[in-house]
Amino acid sequence: MTKLPPSRSKYSRPCDSCSIRKVKCDLKTPCSRCIHHNLNCTNIRIRKKCGPKRIHEKTRETINQISGGQQQQLVEEDEFIPVENLLPCLQIYQTFFPGVWPVVSVAQLISVLMNKSYNNSPDTLSAYSLSCAISAAVIVQVSFLKNKNHLFPISDIIKNIDFVSQSIRARDMFNYRLHPSLDTLLTSFFLYVYYVNTETGTPAALNYLRESISTAQILGLHNPSTYTNKSPAEVHRMRKIYYLLLVTERFTAIEDCLPVILEPSIPLPSLEDEEYPILISGFRELVKIFAIPDKSFFDRFISLNTNTSTIPSSTWIVNVQQQLGNIRIMENAPDIQKLNIIISKYWMKSLTWKLAEKNNLLTELEPSLSIRFPFTIVNDFLEETKDLPISSYESNGPGVCVKLLAMVDTLVDAINTSHDSSGLTSLHGVISLLVQLKNDISLPMNEYNKIINMSKNITVDNSIRNQGYISELGSDDSSERSEHEENEPSPFTQMTMAFWSAGTTPFEVGSSTTTTGPFSENSLSDLYNQLY
Repeated sequence: MTKLPPSRSKYSRPCDSCSIRKVKCDLKTPCSRCIHHNLNCTNIRIRKKCGPKRIHEKTRETINQISGGQQQQLVEEDEFIPVENLLPCLQIYQTFFPGVWPVVSVAQLISVLMNKSYNNSPDTLSAYSLSCAISAAVIVQVSFLKNKNHLFPISDIIKNIDFVSQSIRARDMFNYRLHPSLDTLLTSFFLYVYYVNTETGTPAALNYLRESISTAQILGLHNPSTYTNKSPAEVHRMRKIYYLLLVTERFTAIEDCLPVILEPSIPLPSLEDEEYPILISGFRELVKIFAIPDKSFFDRFISLNTNTSTIPSSTWIVNVQQQLGNIRIMENAPDIQKLNIIISKYWMKSLTWKLAEKNNLLTELEPSLSIRFPFTIVNDFLEETKDLPISSYESNGPGVCVKLLAMVDTLVDAINTSHDSSGLTSLHGVISLLVQLKNDISLPMNEYNKIINMSKNITVDNSIRNQGYISELGSDDSSERSEHEENEPSPFTQMTMAFWSAGTTPFEVGSSTTTTGPFSENSLSDLYNQLY
Protein backbone atom coordinates (compact mmCIF):
# COMPACT_ATOMS: atom_id res chain seq x y z
CA MET A 1 0.00 0.00 0.00
CA THR A 2 1.44 3.37 -1.09
CA LYS A 3 2.00 5.75 1.74
CA LEU A 4 0.37 9.12 1.13
CA PRO A 5 2.49 12.22 1.62
CA PRO A 6 1.76 14.10 4.81
CA SER A 7 -0.88 16.74 4.38
CA ARG A 8 0.12 20.36 4.79
CA SER A 9 -0.43 21.58 8.31
CA LYS A 10 -3.05 24.19 8.91
CA TYR A 11 -1.83 27.75 9.00
CA SER A 12 -0.75 28.66 12.51
CA ARG A 13 -0.72 32.20 13.81
CA PRO A 14 2.06 33.00 16.30
CA CYS A 15 1.52 35.58 19.01
CA ASP A 16 2.38 39.20 18.36
CA SER A 17 5.71 39.22 20.22
CA CYS A 18 6.99 36.02 18.54
CA SER A 19 5.93 37.36 15.18
CA ILE A 20 7.79 40.63 15.72
CA ARG A 21 10.87 38.78 16.99
CA LYS A 22 10.57 36.26 14.12
CA VAL A 23 10.92 33.23 16.42
CA LYS A 24 8.89 30.05 16.62
CA CYS A 25 5.85 30.24 18.89
CA ASP A 26 4.45 27.15 20.74
CA LEU A 27 0.95 28.65 20.26
CA LYS A 28 0.07 28.31 23.94
CA THR A 29 -1.73 31.10 25.77
CA PRO A 30 0.43 32.63 27.04
CA CYS A 31 3.31 31.08 25.10
CA SER A 32 6.45 29.89 26.83
CA ARG A 33 8.65 32.57 25.20
CA CYS A 34 6.47 35.42 26.45
CA ILE A 35 6.47 33.91 29.95
CA HIS A 36 10.24 33.50 29.88
CA HIS A 37 10.83 37.11 28.77
CA ASN A 38 8.03 38.57 30.87
CA LEU A 39 6.11 39.87 27.83
CA ASN A 40 2.40 40.35 27.26
CA CYS A 41 1.26 37.50 25.02
CA THR A 42 -1.32 38.97 22.65
CA ASN A 43 -2.73 38.18 19.25
CA ILE A 44 -4.37 41.41 18.18
CA ARG A 45 -2.30 42.55 15.15
CA ILE A 46 -4.06 43.01 11.81
CA ARG A 47 -3.20 40.38 9.29
CA LYS A 48 -1.44 41.78 6.19
CA LYS A 49 -2.90 41.23 2.76
CA CYS A 50 -1.17 38.73 0.51
CA GLY A 51 0.55 39.78 -2.70
CA PRO A 52 -1.34 40.53 -5.91
CA LYS A 53 -2.79 37.58 -7.77
CA ARG A 54 -1.49 39.05 -11.03
CA ILE A 55 2.31 39.13 -11.44
CA HIS A 56 3.66 42.55 -12.35
CA GLU A 57 5.91 42.65 -15.41
CA LYS A 58 8.84 44.05 -13.39
CA THR A 59 8.51 41.16 -10.92
CA ARG A 60 8.34 38.66 -13.76
CA GLU A 61 11.53 40.13 -15.34
CA THR A 62 13.37 39.93 -12.01
CA ILE A 63 12.34 36.27 -11.53
CA ASN A 64 13.39 35.40 -15.08
CA GLN A 65 16.75 37.11 -14.67
CA ILE A 66 17.46 35.17 -11.47
CA SER A 67 16.18 31.81 -12.64
CA GLY A 68 17.74 32.11 -16.10
CA GLY A 69 20.98 33.83 -15.12
CA GLN A 70 23.30 31.11 -16.40
CA GLN A 71 21.56 30.87 -19.76
CA GLN A 72 21.52 34.66 -20.12
CA GLN A 73 25.28 34.79 -19.50
CA LEU A 74 25.88 32.29 -22.29
CA VAL A 75 23.80 34.37 -24.69
CA GLU A 76 25.78 37.49 -23.85
CA GLU A 77 29.05 35.71 -24.56
CA ASP A 78 27.95 35.33 -28.17
CA GLU A 79 27.08 39.03 -28.52
CA PHE A 80 30.61 40.45 -28.39
CA ILE A 81 31.67 42.38 -31.48
CA PRO A 82 34.16 40.32 -33.51
CA VAL A 83 37.72 41.65 -33.49
CA GLU A 84 37.61 42.09 -37.27
CA ASN A 85 34.81 44.66 -36.82
CA LEU A 86 36.89 46.61 -34.30
CA LEU A 87 40.02 46.70 -36.47
CA PRO A 88 38.91 49.38 -39.02
CA CYS A 89 38.26 52.00 -36.32
CA LEU A 90 41.40 51.06 -34.39
CA GLN A 91 43.40 51.36 -37.61
CA ILE A 92 42.00 54.84 -38.25
CA TYR A 93 42.94 55.81 -34.70
CA GLN A 94 46.48 54.46 -35.18
CA THR A 95 46.90 56.24 -38.53
CA PHE A 96 45.32 59.64 -37.97
CA PHE A 97 44.82 60.36 -34.27
CA PRO A 98 47.93 59.36 -32.29
CA GLY A 99 49.02 63.01 -32.30
CA VAL A 100 45.69 64.08 -30.81
CA TRP A 101 45.22 61.21 -28.33
CA PRO A 102 48.71 59.65 -27.93
CA VAL A 103 47.71 57.30 -25.14
CA VAL A 104 46.78 53.90 -26.61
CA SER A 105 48.89 51.12 -28.12
CA VAL A 106 46.62 49.57 -30.73
CA ALA A 107 48.97 46.60 -31.17
CA GLN A 108 48.76 45.80 -27.48
CA LEU A 109 44.97 46.13 -27.48
CA ILE A 110 44.62 43.75 -30.38
CA SER A 111 46.94 41.20 -28.80
CA VAL A 112 44.71 41.13 -25.70
CA LEU A 113 41.53 40.96 -27.77
CA MET A 114 42.79 37.92 -29.63
CA ASN A 115 42.16 36.02 -26.37
CA LYS A 116 38.59 34.90 -27.09
CA SER A 117 37.78 34.05 -23.47
CA TYR A 118 35.94 37.16 -22.27
CA ASN A 119 34.19 35.33 -19.45
CA ASN A 120 35.72 36.01 -16.01
CA SER A 121 38.63 37.90 -17.59
CA PRO A 122 38.73 41.53 -16.39
CA ASP A 123 41.81 42.30 -18.51
CA THR A 124 40.16 41.11 -21.73
CA LEU A 125 36.83 42.74 -20.90
CA SER A 126 38.62 45.98 -20.08
CA ALA A 127 40.52 45.91 -23.39
CA TYR A 128 37.31 45.12 -25.26
CA SER A 129 35.43 47.94 -23.52
CA LEU A 130 38.23 50.41 -24.34
CA SER A 131 38.32 49.27 -27.98
CA CYS A 132 34.58 49.84 -28.32
CA ALA A 133 34.85 53.31 -26.73
CA ILE A 134 37.69 54.24 -29.11
CA SER A 135 35.65 52.97 -32.08
CA ALA A 136 32.64 55.07 -31.04
CA ALA A 137 34.83 58.16 -30.61
CA VAL A 138 36.54 57.67 -33.98
CA ILE A 139 33.29 57.20 -35.91
CA VAL A 140 31.68 60.34 -34.47
CA GLN A 141 34.92 62.32 -34.91
CA VAL A 142 35.30 61.51 -38.61
CA SER A 143 31.60 62.16 -39.20
CA PHE A 144 32.45 65.88 -39.37
CA LEU A 145 34.49 65.39 -42.54
CA LYS A 146 32.69 66.15 -45.78
CA ASN A 147 34.92 63.99 -47.98
CA LYS A 148 35.96 61.16 -45.72
CA ASN A 149 35.53 58.04 -47.81
CA HIS A 150 39.05 58.02 -49.23
CA LEU A 151 40.61 58.88 -45.85
CA PHE A 152 38.40 56.88 -43.50
CA PRO A 153 36.92 53.84 -45.27
CA ILE A 154 34.33 52.59 -42.75
CA SER A 155 31.55 50.33 -43.99
CA ASP A 156 27.92 51.01 -43.14
CA ILE A 157 27.81 47.74 -41.20
CA ILE A 158 30.46 48.98 -38.80
CA LYS A 159 28.94 52.48 -38.59
CA ASN A 160 25.67 50.94 -37.43
CA ILE A 161 27.23 48.96 -34.56
CA ASP A 162 26.33 50.32 -31.12
CA PHE A 163 29.89 50.52 -29.80
CA VAL A 164 28.87 52.65 -26.83
CA SER A 165 26.41 50.12 -25.41
CA GLN A 166 28.96 47.35 -25.92
CA SER A 167 31.63 49.34 -24.11
CA ILE A 168 29.38 50.11 -21.13
CA ARG A 169 28.07 46.53 -20.93
CA ALA A 170 31.54 45.00 -21.01
CA ARG A 171 32.97 47.12 -18.23
CA ASP A 172 29.91 46.54 -16.07
CA MET A 173 30.49 42.79 -16.42
CA PHE A 174 33.70 43.00 -14.37
CA ASN A 175 32.51 45.84 -12.09
CA TYR A 176 35.09 48.36 -13.31
CA ARG A 177 34.61 50.64 -10.32
CA LEU A 178 36.25 48.00 -8.14
CA HIS A 179 39.10 47.57 -10.62
CA PRO A 180 40.35 51.08 -11.56
CA SER A 181 43.11 50.98 -14.17
CA LEU A 182 44.55 53.02 -17.00
CA ASP A 183 42.25 51.15 -19.41
CA THR A 184 39.09 51.93 -17.42
CA LEU A 185 40.25 55.57 -17.18
CA LEU A 186 40.71 55.77 -20.94
CA THR A 187 37.38 54.06 -21.56
CA SER A 188 35.66 56.87 -19.64
CA PHE A 189 37.73 59.42 -21.57
CA PHE A 190 36.76 58.09 -25.01
CA LEU A 191 33.12 57.85 -23.95
CA TYR A 192 33.49 61.55 -23.14
CA VAL A 193 34.86 62.16 -26.65
CA TYR A 194 31.87 60.36 -28.13
CA TYR A 195 29.21 62.18 -26.14
CA VAL A 196 30.76 65.64 -26.39
CA ASN A 197 30.46 65.30 -30.18
CA THR A 198 26.80 64.25 -30.16
CA GLU A 199 23.70 66.38 -29.90
CA THR A 200 22.39 66.72 -26.33
CA GLY A 201 25.33 64.61 -25.14
CA THR A 202 27.05 67.27 -23.00
CA PRO A 203 25.75 66.10 -19.58
CA ALA A 204 26.89 62.54 -20.24
CA ALA A 205 30.21 63.81 -21.62
CA LEU A 206 30.94 65.87 -18.51
CA ASN A 207 30.09 62.92 -16.28
CA TYR A 208 32.47 60.64 -18.15
CA LEU A 209 35.22 63.27 -18.10
CA ARG A 210 34.85 63.70 -14.34
CA GLU A 211 34.88 59.93 -13.97
CA SER A 212 38.17 59.67 -15.86
CA ILE A 213 39.69 62.48 -13.77
CA SER A 214 38.58 60.79 -10.55
CA THR A 215 40.12 57.51 -11.73
CA ALA A 216 43.37 59.35 -12.48
CA GLN A 217 43.41 60.72 -8.94
CA ILE A 218 42.63 57.30 -7.46
CA LEU A 219 45.57 55.89 -9.43
CA GLY A 220 47.72 58.77 -8.18
CA LEU A 221 48.70 60.11 -11.60
CA HIS A 222 48.90 63.62 -10.12
CA ASN A 223 51.38 62.53 -7.46
CA PRO A 224 55.09 62.42 -8.42
CA SER A 225 55.75 59.63 -5.91
CA THR A 226 53.41 57.31 -7.85
CA TYR A 227 55.98 57.09 -10.63
CA THR A 228 58.72 55.75 -8.37
CA ASN A 229 59.84 52.19 -9.22
CA LYS A 230 57.83 52.23 -12.46
CA SER A 231 59.40 51.28 -15.77
CA PRO A 232 60.22 54.14 -18.18
CA ALA A 233 57.47 52.91 -20.52
CA GLU A 234 54.86 52.95 -17.73
CA VAL A 235 55.95 56.40 -16.54
CA HIS A 236 55.79 57.78 -20.07
CA ARG A 237 52.30 56.46 -20.75
CA MET A 238 50.95 57.61 -17.39
CA ARG A 239 52.28 61.13 -17.96
CA LYS A 240 50.70 61.30 -21.41
CA ILE A 241 47.36 60.19 -20.04
CA TYR A 242 47.50 62.69 -17.18
CA TYR A 243 48.28 65.64 -19.44
CA LEU A 244 45.67 64.61 -21.99
CA LEU A 245 43.12 64.86 -19.19
CA LEU A 246 44.53 68.21 -18.07
CA VAL A 247 44.24 69.70 -21.57
CA THR A 248 40.72 68.33 -22.02
CA GLU A 249 39.55 69.49 -18.61
CA ARG A 250 40.84 73.04 -19.12
CA PHE A 251 39.17 73.37 -22.50
CA THR A 252 35.93 72.07 -20.99
CA ALA A 253 36.27 74.43 -18.02
CA ILE A 254 36.11 77.43 -20.35
CA GLU A 255 33.21 76.10 -22.38
CA ASP A 256 31.06 74.75 -19.55
CA CYS A 257 32.18 76.94 -16.61
CA LEU A 258 33.40 74.02 -14.51
CA PRO A 259 36.14 74.40 -11.89
CA VAL A 260 39.58 73.09 -12.79
CA ILE A 261 40.88 70.17 -10.72
CA LEU A 262 44.13 68.99 -12.29
CA GLU A 263 47.41 70.89 -11.97
CA PRO A 264 50.65 70.41 -13.97
CA SER A 265 52.22 68.73 -10.96
CA ILE A 266 54.39 66.15 -12.76
CA PRO A 267 57.05 66.42 -15.49
CA LEU A 268 55.96 66.48 -19.11
CA PRO A 269 56.32 63.28 -21.17
CA SER A 270 59.91 62.82 -22.33
CA LEU A 271 60.93 62.80 -25.98
CA GLU A 272 63.52 60.14 -25.25
CA ASP A 273 60.88 57.63 -24.13
CA GLU A 274 58.63 58.07 -27.18
CA GLU A 275 58.60 55.78 -30.20
CA TYR A 276 57.43 58.70 -32.38
CA PRO A 277 59.24 61.84 -31.09
CA ILE A 278 57.56 64.11 -33.68
CA LEU A 279 54.12 63.31 -32.29
CA ILE A 280 55.07 63.73 -28.65
CA SER A 281 56.89 66.99 -29.42
CA GLY A 282 53.67 68.45 -30.76
CA PHE A 283 51.73 67.03 -27.84
CA ARG A 284 54.13 68.71 -25.39
CA GLU A 285 53.57 72.08 -27.09
CA LEU A 286 49.81 71.59 -26.85
CA VAL A 287 50.14 70.82 -23.16
CA LYS A 288 52.17 74.00 -22.65
CA ILE A 289 49.39 76.07 -24.20
CA PHE A 290 46.97 74.86 -21.54
CA ALA A 291 49.49 74.74 -18.70
CA ILE A 292 51.07 78.21 -19.18
CA PRO A 293 47.97 79.96 -17.79
CA ASP A 294 47.81 78.59 -14.25
CA LYS A 295 44.65 77.42 -12.51
CA SER A 296 43.83 80.98 -11.46
CA PHE A 297 43.46 81.96 -15.14
CA PHE A 298 40.62 79.51 -15.60
CA ASP A 299 39.07 80.43 -12.26
CA ARG A 300 39.13 84.09 -13.26
CA PHE A 301 37.70 83.43 -16.69
CA ILE A 302 34.89 81.27 -15.29
CA SER A 303 34.13 83.89 -12.66
CA LEU A 304 33.44 86.45 -15.40
CA ASN A 305 30.11 84.69 -15.86
CA THR A 306 29.31 84.88 -12.15
CA ASN A 307 30.44 88.48 -11.50
CA THR A 308 32.92 87.34 -8.88
CA SER A 309 36.08 87.86 -10.90
CA THR A 310 39.36 88.63 -9.17
CA ILE A 311 41.34 91.22 -11.15
CA PRO A 312 44.59 89.91 -12.69
CA SER A 313 47.61 92.17 -13.07
CA SER A 314 48.74 93.60 -16.40
CA THR A 315 52.13 91.98 -15.89
CA TRP A 316 50.49 88.58 -15.48
CA ILE A 317 48.47 89.03 -18.71
CA VAL A 318 51.55 90.14 -20.68
CA ASN A 319 53.60 87.22 -19.35
CA VAL A 320 50.94 84.70 -20.42
CA GLN A 321 50.81 86.22 -23.92
CA GLN A 322 54.60 86.13 -24.25
CA GLN A 323 54.80 82.47 -23.21
CA LEU A 324 52.02 81.54 -25.61
CA GLY A 325 53.89 83.36 -28.35
CA ASN A 326 56.90 81.13 -27.73
CA ILE A 327 54.99 77.96 -28.65
CA ARG A 328 56.61 76.40 -31.72
CA ILE A 329 55.63 73.45 -33.92
CA MET A 330 57.88 71.08 -35.84
CA GLU A 331 57.40 71.47 -39.58
CA ASN A 332 57.02 67.72 -40.13
CA ALA A 333 54.24 67.33 -37.54
CA PRO A 334 50.99 65.82 -38.93
CA ASP A 335 48.48 68.38 -40.22
CA ILE A 336 45.82 67.29 -37.71
CA GLN A 337 48.14 67.84 -34.76
CA LYS A 338 49.58 71.03 -36.24
CA LEU A 339 46.12 72.57 -36.61
CA ASN A 340 45.16 71.50 -33.09
CA ILE A 341 48.20 73.26 -31.62
CA ILE A 342 47.90 76.44 -33.70
CA ILE A 343 44.18 76.98 -33.14
CA SER A 344 44.51 76.21 -29.42
CA LYS A 345 47.36 78.71 -29.14
CA TYR A 346 45.45 81.60 -30.71
CA TRP A 347 42.23 80.64 -28.96
CA MET A 348 44.07 80.91 -25.64
CA LYS A 349 45.60 84.25 -26.68
CA SER A 350 42.09 85.51 -27.51
CA LEU A 351 40.78 84.41 -24.12
CA THR A 352 43.72 86.11 -22.38
CA TRP A 353 43.00 89.38 -24.20
CA LYS A 354 39.32 89.02 -23.31
CA LEU A 355 40.26 88.70 -19.64
CA ALA A 356 42.27 91.93 -19.89
CA GLU A 357 39.39 93.71 -21.63
CA LYS A 358 36.82 92.62 -19.04
CA ASN A 359 39.05 93.93 -16.24
CA ASN A 360 39.78 97.29 -17.94
CA LEU A 361 43.49 96.54 -18.37
CA LEU A 362 43.78 97.55 -22.03
CA THR A 363 46.42 100.15 -22.86
CA GLU A 364 48.20 101.25 -26.03
CA LEU A 365 51.52 101.24 -24.15
CA GLU A 366 51.76 97.43 -24.41
CA PRO A 367 51.05 95.65 -27.75
CA SER A 368 49.40 92.60 -26.15
CA LEU A 369 47.09 94.90 -24.17
CA SER A 370 46.14 97.18 -27.06
CA ILE A 371 42.60 97.44 -28.36
CA ARG A 372 43.70 96.14 -31.77
CA PHE A 373 45.68 93.16 -30.52
CA PRO A 374 42.90 90.72 -31.63
CA PHE A 375 43.61 91.91 -35.20
CA THR A 376 47.16 90.59 -34.78
CA ILE A 377 45.94 87.36 -33.16
CA VAL A 378 43.59 86.48 -36.00
CA ASN A 379 45.97 87.64 -38.74
CA ASP A 380 48.77 85.48 -37.33
CA PHE A 381 46.40 82.52 -37.00
CA LEU A 382 45.24 82.82 -40.61
CA GLU A 383 48.83 83.16 -41.81
CA GLU A 384 50.06 80.08 -39.92
CA THR A 385 47.15 77.91 -41.10
CA LYS A 386 46.88 79.08 -44.72
CA ASP A 387 48.53 75.94 -46.09
CA LEU A 388 46.64 73.45 -43.95
CA PRO A 389 43.82 71.49 -45.65
CA ILE A 390 40.24 71.86 -44.47
CA SER A 391 40.32 68.17 -43.48
CA SER A 392 42.77 69.03 -40.68
CA TYR A 393 40.08 71.28 -39.19
CA GLU A 394 37.30 68.75 -39.63
CA SER A 395 39.36 65.89 -38.18
CA ASN A 396 39.67 67.78 -34.89
CA GLY A 397 35.89 67.78 -34.45
CA PRO A 398 33.42 70.55 -33.55
CA GLY A 399 35.75 71.92 -30.86
CA VAL A 400 37.47 73.74 -33.73
CA CYS A 401 34.28 75.71 -34.38
CA VAL A 402 34.04 76.59 -30.70
CA LYS A 403 37.56 78.03 -30.77
CA LEU A 404 36.97 79.90 -34.03
CA LEU A 405 33.81 81.40 -32.57
CA ALA A 406 35.80 82.61 -29.56
CA MET A 407 38.19 84.37 -31.96
CA VAL A 408 35.23 85.94 -33.76
CA ASP A 409 33.84 87.13 -30.44
CA THR A 410 37.13 88.74 -29.43
CA LEU A 411 37.68 90.31 -32.85
CA VAL A 412 34.17 91.79 -32.95
CA ASP A 413 34.80 93.31 -29.50
CA ALA A 414 37.98 94.91 -30.80
CA ILE A 415 36.29 96.27 -33.94
CA ASN A 416 33.39 97.65 -31.92
CA THR A 417 35.72 99.35 -29.47
CA SER A 418 38.26 100.71 -31.96
CA HIS A 419 35.80 101.55 -34.80
CA ASP A 420 38.56 100.30 -37.11
CA SER A 421 37.15 98.57 -40.20
CA SER A 422 40.54 97.09 -41.12
CA GLY A 423 39.69 94.20 -38.81
CA LEU A 424 36.87 93.15 -41.15
CA THR A 425 39.31 91.39 -43.47
CA SER A 426 40.45 89.14 -40.62
CA LEU A 427 36.87 88.62 -39.50
CA HIS A 428 35.95 87.58 -43.01
CA GLY A 429 38.78 85.05 -43.03
CA VAL A 430 37.66 83.35 -39.81
CA ILE A 431 33.98 83.30 -40.78
CA SER A 432 34.93 81.84 -44.16
CA LEU A 433 36.54 78.93 -42.32
CA LEU A 434 33.40 78.43 -40.27
CA VAL A 435 31.33 78.41 -43.45
CA GLN A 436 33.39 75.58 -44.87
CA LEU A 437 33.18 73.42 -41.77
CA LYS A 438 30.33 70.98 -41.36
CA ASN A 439 28.59 71.82 -38.09
CA ASP A 440 25.23 72.51 -36.49
CA ILE A 441 26.35 75.36 -34.25
CA SER A 442 24.07 78.38 -34.32
CA LEU A 443 25.28 81.95 -33.98
CA PRO A 444 24.88 82.91 -30.31
CA MET A 445 22.56 85.80 -29.48
CA ASN A 446 25.33 87.91 -27.94
CA GLU A 447 27.42 87.50 -31.11
CA TYR A 448 24.51 88.60 -33.23
CA ASN A 449 24.00 91.73 -31.11
CA LYS A 450 27.70 92.58 -31.32
CA ILE A 451 27.67 92.32 -35.11
CA ILE A 452 24.58 94.53 -35.24
CA ASN A 453 26.29 97.16 -33.09
CA MET A 454 29.46 96.95 -35.15
CA SER A 455 27.55 97.33 -38.41
CA LYS A 456 26.11 100.72 -37.45
CA ASN A 457 29.18 102.91 -37.36
CA ILE A 458 31.87 101.57 -39.67
CA THR A 459 32.99 102.36 -43.21
CA VAL A 460 33.39 99.31 -45.40
CA ASP A 461 35.56 98.77 -48.44
CA ASN A 462 33.70 96.47 -50.83
CA SER A 463 37.01 95.10 -52.08
CA ILE A 464 37.04 93.03 -48.90
CA ARG A 465 34.06 91.15 -50.23
CA ASN A 466 36.10 89.65 -53.04
CA GLN A 467 38.29 87.73 -50.61
CA GLY A 468 37.72 84.25 -49.22
CA TYR A 469 35.13 81.58 -49.57
CA ILE A 470 32.11 83.78 -50.29
CA SER A 471 33.59 84.82 -53.65
CA GLU A 472 33.95 81.16 -54.54
CA LEU A 473 30.32 80.51 -53.70
CA GLY A 474 29.33 83.34 -56.03
CA SER A 475 31.39 82.00 -58.92
CA ASP A 476 30.33 79.64 -61.67
CA ASP A 477 32.58 76.85 -60.40
CA SER A 478 30.32 73.81 -60.38
CA SER A 479 32.69 71.87 -58.14
CA GLU A 480 32.20 74.42 -55.37
CA ARG A 481 28.47 74.60 -55.89
CA SER A 482 27.96 70.85 -55.80
CA GLU A 483 29.06 70.62 -52.18
CA HIS A 484 26.45 73.10 -51.00
CA GLU A 485 23.46 73.06 -53.29
CA GLU A 486 22.13 69.75 -51.92
CA ASN A 487 21.18 71.28 -48.57
CA GLU A 488 20.26 74.66 -47.19
CA PRO A 489 23.27 76.90 -46.46
CA SER A 490 24.78 76.37 -43.03
CA PRO A 491 24.04 78.98 -40.35
CA PHE A 492 27.52 80.42 -40.82
CA THR A 493 27.05 80.63 -44.59
CA GLN A 494 23.81 82.55 -44.10
CA MET A 495 25.41 84.77 -41.49
CA THR A 496 28.37 85.59 -43.70
CA MET A 497 26.28 86.32 -46.76
CA ALA A 498 24.04 88.64 -44.76
CA PHE A 499 27.01 90.22 -43.02
CA TRP A 500 28.60 91.21 -46.31
CA SER A 501 25.34 92.35 -47.93
CA ALA A 502 24.74 96.09 -47.75
CA GLY A 503 21.08 95.48 -48.44
CA THR A 504 18.81 92.77 -49.76
CA THR A 505 20.52 92.62 -53.17
CA PRO A 506 23.34 90.06 -53.43
CA PHE A 507 26.73 91.67 -53.97
CA GLU A 508 28.47 91.29 -57.29
CA VAL A 509 31.84 89.59 -57.44
CA GLY A 510 34.44 91.95 -58.82
CA SER A 511 32.97 95.13 -57.42
CA SER A 512 35.59 97.43 -55.89
CA THR A 513 33.53 100.47 -55.00
CA THR A 514 33.53 101.82 -51.48
CA THR A 515 30.28 101.97 -49.54
CA THR A 516 29.99 104.31 -46.59
CA GLY A 517 27.27 103.57 -44.08
CA PRO A 518 25.83 100.80 -41.97
CA PHE A 519 25.11 97.23 -42.98
CA SER A 520 21.46 96.34 -43.31
CA GLU A 521 20.22 95.65 -39.80
CA ASN A 522 16.92 94.35 -41.17
CA SER A 523 18.65 91.69 -43.28
CA LEU A 524 20.64 90.54 -40.25
CA SER A 525 17.48 90.37 -38.14
CA ASP A 526 15.69 88.33 -40.78
CA LEU A 527 18.69 86.05 -41.03
CA TYR A 528 18.97 85.47 -37.31
CA ASN A 529 15.35 84.35 -37.10
CA GLN A 530 16.23 81.57 -39.57
CA LEU A 531 19.03 80.18 -37.41
CA TYR A 532 16.64 78.49 -34.97
